[in-house]
Amino acid sequence: MTNLTFVWNAFRSYPFGLLIQLVVNSLVLSGIAMLLGALFFNRKYQISRINGFSHVRLLYNQFPIDVRFGLLGLSAIYFLICSEVYRQGFDFPYIFLKYIFTASAVLIVLLQGQWLTDDLNDQKKRHKNWQGSLIVKMGHTLHDAFSQLPAGWQVFGITALIFFLGMSAPVLTLVFNNLLVPLFILSVIGLPILFWIFKQAAAFNRMYLDVAATAAGSDQSDLPARGNGILNQLAANLNTLKRGVKASRREQAKSERLKTELITNVSHDLRTPLTSIITYSDLLKNPDIKEDEKKII
Repeated sequence: MTNLTFVWNAFRSYPFGLLIQLVVNSLVLSGIAMLLGALFFNRKYQISRINGFSHVRLLYNQFPIDVRFGLLGLSAIYFLICSEVYRQGFDFPYIFLKYIFTASAVLIVLLQGQWLTDDLNDQKKRHKNWQGSLIVKMGHTLHDAFSQLPAGWQVFGITALIFFLGMSAPVLTLVFNNLLVPLFILSVIGLPILFWIFKQAAAFNRMYLDVAATAAGSDQSDLPARGNGILNQLAANLNTLKRGVKASRREQAKSERLKTELITNVSHDLRTPLTSIITYSDLLKNPDIKEDEKKII
């Protein structure tokens, strides 16, 4: 009896808000524990699944697999943030928002976990998702970019140099305490790079216009191909292709001319005997010719 009295007095002296918070936290933790237990038994015995949300799943599956894992990680962080809210005190007007946010976080994590598990357990889907992931696409892009090492290293070097110039501008300003000195240094280094970039862009545009004109049937002069750069090698290869196209067009024109001459000659050769036969037939049909003359004909 003494122990019950002690518990009752402690319960009465406990602040009401903290008491409610303790009850709510206990219920939430119990619910999470029951949910984890249900997930364990569901995974082991396949008791039930979360159905519905088919349209959301179709939209979700449009993302690459690594992006989906990133979304799952963000959802887990969102769940941890919602769980941490319970430790910040108990405010009655916002208790329902706490419940809604936490329940939505649990639902989002569970749905994504179920969908990802389904895709990973299927070998065909797993292979397809892996081939469509951003990591694989980025690897293919890097492989294509550096398959020709000069082009890949040029792009990488120019990008790194531009990044270095952009990062060094404020540092140089602080070091020299003057804007003119870093501006002069950046101009000396940056203007030649800018000129080189525009030069490469102009060469690429010339090749694009030349290929478009050649495809339209116009004969174009050879592109300038001086040096050993990638664009110069590409221009030389395009010149070789254009020469082949010109030769093919000449052969095609020659073939058409020979075909026309052949048809003309054959028509002339056939016209002479046909004319003779027609004349002979007309003579036989002429009523003014006598029978003995027809025999002679």
